[in-house]
Amino acid sequence: MTDCEPGRPLPTIDMLNAPFWEAAHDGRLVVQQCAICGGHEWTPQLVCSACLSGTLVWTPVSGQGEIYALTIVRAMQVEAMPPPYVVAIVLLDEGVHMLTNIVDADPQSVRIGQRVEIAFVQERAGISLPCFRPIGNDAGIDSPLRSSAGGGP
Repeated sequence: MTDCEPGRPLPTIDMLNAPFWEAAHDGRLVVQQCAICGGHEWTPQLVCSACLSGTLVWTPVSGQGEIYALTIVRAMQVEAMPPPYVVAIVLLDEGVHMLTNIVDADPQSVRIGQRVEIAFVQERAGISLPCFRPIGNDAGIDSPLRSSAGGGP
């Protein structure tokens, strides 16, 4: 994990999402899975959106997927995140969509359908933000948002 400049927006942690943020702090990506129908949920929910069961459990996921949609932010929005950077929706292999940043890549090289993997970014207050980076030869090294996947250099 890599430290970022202070000032990035941080999540509000509550009873519903605390297990997610605890796992992220440990370098693990988890989502809720229904114990009845097996469906995955993201964002955190009280009941399964498929069968309405209240038996959702936090389950580790692969941390891999593909970029479903993206935009390149070119104007300063937050001082600690200098443009350009990529905001994307990643479709995880488990079937859920996550809104995230794409890191460790030249923003111009990022494309819809590109394979990505989890890359946690260490922030202040012990928060690890789940970002994604391209898998394979597509990765660039000029991203302003540098990171490393759970435990890697």
